[in-house]
Amino acid sequence: MGGAATGQGGSEPQEVSLSGTDPADLLVQLCNEVIFILETRSLLARGFSLVAASQTAIEGTLLLSPIAPSDIALQIKAATYGDVRFEFAEGVGALAEITLDL
Repeated sequence: MGGAATGQGGSEPQEVSLSGTDPADLLVQLCNEVIFILETRSLLARGFSLVAASQTAIEGTLLLSPIAPSDIALQIKAATYGDVRFEFAEGVGALAEITLDL
C-alpha cells in the first residue's frame, strides 16, 4: 500500500481487527478501512503487519503516515466486491485482485 506522497512526520501504527464471510470479503473491508482513514484523518497506509488470520477474520497493524490532502493525486471512493479475488498460492503466499471505484 502506498504511493507518492510527502510525509509530514513519523509513522503511526493502528491496530485493525476485521471479520467477514471469506478472505475476499476481508480484503474489501481492509481496503475500505484504509480509504476511510485516508479520507477522515489524512493518514496514508504505508504497510500492514499481519498478526493473525483465518478464513473469516484478520488482525494486524497498519503503518500510517501523515499526508497533505493536496498531495493526493487521485481520490478512491471505495473498494468493491465486483471481480474481487483472493486465493492462496503455493510458494507465493496469497494473490489478490480487487476493483476500486474512483
